[in-house]
Order: sequence, then C-alpha cells, then structure tokens
Amino acid sequence: MTATPTAPPSRWLLVLTILVVVAFTVLRVVAAATLDLRSDEAYYWTWSHQWVLSFLDQPPMVAWFERAGQLVFGDTAFGARFAQLAALPLIQLLLADIARRRARSWNAALFVVLAIECALDYGLFVIVIEPSTPLLLFTSIMLWSLCRLDETMDSHWWMAIGVAGGLALLSKFTIVMLAPAVLSFLVLAPKHRHWLVTPWPYLACLIAAVVFSPVLIWNAQHGWVSFTYQSVRLGTGQQGGFGDLSRFVIYELLFVGAVLLPATIIGGVALLTRAIHRQLAFEGAIAVAFLVPIAFFGLRSLTLQINQSWAWFLWPIGILALALVLPWHSAPRRVATLVAAIAVTGIPVVAALLYHATFDRSVWFGAGDPFGQDAGYGEMANDVLSLARSGDIAWIATTDYRTYGELQWHIGGSIPVVQVNERSRFLDFAPQDIGAPGGKVLYVHRPDAAIALNAVTTPIATVPVRWRGEIMQELVVDRLEGFVPDLSPPPGSPMYEARP
Repeated sequence: MTATPTAPPSRWLLVLTILVVVAFTVLRVVAAATLDLRSDEAYYWTWSHQWVLSFLDQPPMVAWFERAGQLVFGDTAFGARFAQLAALPLIQLLLADIARRRARSWNAALFVVLAIECALDYGLFVIVIEPSTPLLLFTSIMLWSLCRLDETMDSHWWMAIGVAGGLALLSKFTIVMLAPAVLSFLVLAPKHRHWLVTPWPYLACLIAAVVFSPVLIWNAQHGWVSFTYQSVRLGTGQQGGFGDLSRFVIYELLFVGAVLLPATIIGGVALLTRAIHRQLAFEGAIAVAFLVPIAFFGLRSLTLQINQSWAWFLWPIGILALALVLPWHSAPRRVATLVAAIAVTGIPVVAALLYHATFDRSVWFGAGDPFGQDAGYGEMANDVLSLARSGDIAWIATTDYRTYGELQWHIGGSIPVVQVNERSRFLDFAPQDIGAPGGKVLYVHRPDAAIALNAVTTPIATVPVRWRGEIMQELVVDRLEGFVPDLSPPPGSPMYEARP
C-alpha cells in the first residue's frame, strides 16, 4: 500500500466518541451487575459449572468466558458477564485499527468505535451472555491478522489466522460463513494467489482444526450430535414466504439502526465493487465476509425464523466495510453528515434503554418490556423452593431448558433441579443425586409447554414471574408421585432429542 500519512482525528468526533464510550461503559457495568441473568444466560451459566469438552447447542467458548469472569468476580451475574463486557473494547480496538491502517484516517477508526456504540446490539445488549460475542472477538483477531498479512506478506501471519479461526470455531459454528471471504482474499489480487501453492493456508486450516479438536472429539463420541442439531440452519425448511423475511429485516433495523443498517449494506456493496475493480484483496475479503452471510440469512429467512443473534457478529464487519469506503479525505462534510445521522438516531435510543436497565424502576411495555419479558425469576424460584420444602419434595423436574436454567441459577444449590426431557443437552454432565426413584417431585413448567410424564400428577399452584412489581408470565407447579425418570435415554428416543 502507499505509505501516505494517517490523517489526524477531528476534535468533535474524538470528543464525542470518548464521551459515548465512557458513559455507555459505565452504564453497561452497572446494568451487568444489577440485572438478573436472562433465561438463556442462566442456561449457559449451568454449562460453566460442568467440565465437558462441548455441548449440544454450541461449542464451549461461551461457558469458558463465563467461568473466566467468575474466577475474578465470583459466581455472580457480573462475574458471569464480565468477559463479555471486556470483549467489546477489544473488538472495537481491533476493527478500529484495521480502519486506521486501510483508510489512513483516525476519523475512520473513531467512526468504527462510535458506530458500534450507537447500535443497540452492541451499545446495550453486549451485556447479555451470548456465544456471538467471543465469536466476534476471534473473528476480529482473524481479520486483523489477515490485514497484517496483506501489508507485510509475512507468511507467519497465517498461523495467527489459524489460531483465531480455531478459537472462533470454538465459539460458534457460523464462523464457517467467512470461508468465502478468505477464498476471495486468496484469488482476488495476483500478489496473494501464490499462497495457494504454498503450505501456509493449509497449515492455518490444520491449526484451526487442532484448536477446534475438543468439539470434534466430543461429537465423535456422541454421534456428531451437535452438527445434526445445527443442520436445520442449512436445510431447506418449509415453504417460503415473506413474513419471516419482514420480521428479520425489522428486527435488524431495530437492533442495528435505521440509518446505520442501510448505510453498512450500501458501504459493503461499494467496497466490494471497488475491491474487484482495483484488485484489493483485503477490502474484498471484508466486503464478502459481511455481504455473503447477510444475504444468506436474508434468503434463509424465507423458510426459517432467523434468530436475531445469528447475524450479531456480522454488523461490526459491515461497519468496518463502511468505514473503509467512506471519502474521509475528499468529502469530509458529507461524511460528517452521515456520522451525525448515525449518532442522532442511535445514541439517544441506547442511552434511554441503558437508563431503563439501570436506574429506572418502571415497566415501559408491560409483558413485552425488552428487559422484563425474560426477568423476575428470582421471586418465582423462591416460591417454588418454599413449596418444595413444605411438601417434603426430593427434587424439581422441568421440561424446557430456560426454566431449568433459571431454577438452577436461583435455587439449584438448595434442591436438585433436572430437565427430564431433551437429555441430549446434558451429555457428559455430572450426575445429580435425586434420591430414591418414585419419590415426591415438583414439576415446574410453562402453561403451554407441559408434556405427559408417567406419574400421578396433582396440580399444586400457579406461580407468577414478577418484574418491578408487574406479572410478566406465570408458571404451573404440579406434584408428581411415582415418577421414575430415564436420565440416560438412547439417541433417537423422545426424551433424548432436543428441539432446535
């Protein structure tokens, strides 16, 4: 690349970025320490207390992140979330450094940091424990290493790419969607095509496979259950329609931003066009890394309801693509207008919801409140524990992983809690002592999620799940007598299979 000097930052953008990062970081720390674990977070927390190589739903990195935070801050909500919080500034620094290097502008670097903060997905919901956070961290390391490889042509960077790729695989399987980006890096520019006839890219793949080997070993021991479970993401699904596509688009607009989302897509397309025209290998890889998976999820949403978290790791790559294509040197006023529009539409929304999560005590949207709809399980769990103690109950049964996770988080230290179905979720978990078979058991379930269990069933109570004084949902408690669960059912049996 041409050794042009890096343009200094604009004072207003520097000050705005610093203020936003400091204010939002403080609010995120407070929110992470005060908000109780969501149900998925509590489920992942149960993983962090098991010593297994992998899990049905996801690779083990999310559990390792939680365990690392707990070693420092104890078995608390903040301890469980700490590594997630620490990952965000590292992600921002890596992507910002790429922008600074490639755009030769400190403003481009600041823009990456500010735009990430302006999106609800990252400015706010990074506090929620989610496998996509470590995925994005190691993806950012991989892209930064690819950038350094493009700049230096030093083959040793391939080893860093392999390690980062393996760690990303240990985080979430969707990293495979970046394979076309690495391929485009190798073929787009003549200077990189020679790598295909050297051992270095293949060594990187070998290193990634070795790092990923715990998941491979665990799956080989259990009939490749994780890959079978996740294969629905790539399957044909049901007859297509535009309902789920509209839902996907609306949710992404909400969590990324009404200005930022279309800007990143336009920027990604513009960067890809420029990269092809000028044979810019790294810029082409960034554009492909963003556009190909986003296009896949858009098309896949015609036949499958796309979870909002699946595309979580992609939008910062899109923000980087936008930063690389903006005319920082030739049209600063036009760029400033876009930056201002992103800030004006993003900062107040993130700030308001951070305030709502931390200092506010009201419920904004009833049972649909973004924080309350999956909160308030502590009081419910204590009610269940009181019922168990008053009825000489040996253990608690559940039939969905969310209720199981919340009960484990709140009262699992006082009474055994077991999810008696979907046992493939608990392969290699330490066995729980539930006493003699056939004793009294409490069955806690959602009203619409009960399943028939081979036991005498007696309704006991309906326990509310309250958040800030308002009932968000209710759970049903039944007493089971003569119930003998099969906690080690064979693969293929109804109590073994898990619902995607």
